[in-house]
Amino acid sequence: MLSILPQKINNVISSRLNSDKVYEIRLRAQKPVLINYAGAFYFLCNHGISITPEDCLSVTVDELNTFMTRATEFSLYALNNQLAGGFVTLDGGVRLG
Repeated sequence: MLSILPQKINNVISSRLNSDKVYEIRLRAQKPVLINYAGAFYFLCNHGISITPEDCLSVTVDELNTFMTRATEFSLYALNNQLAGGFVTLDGGVRLG
């Protein structure tokens, strides 16, 4: 799953966090990245996680579009029915909403 995330997010999670404790990642354009780590929500920063959003990571619209393209294996249109339901189920049961 990490490989489809924007590189800067992948780098922090793989080098600074235990990925088994990452339960949810919330990506919104131009907003701080939120992460549910070990059952609590934090902001994702270059140094790891923080309880405050200052100097934390965010993603651009282009990064979100690239993420969605990767997540849907370059066939977003083929998943329109799932998207209408509010989420897409990826390999391994990961839900992308």
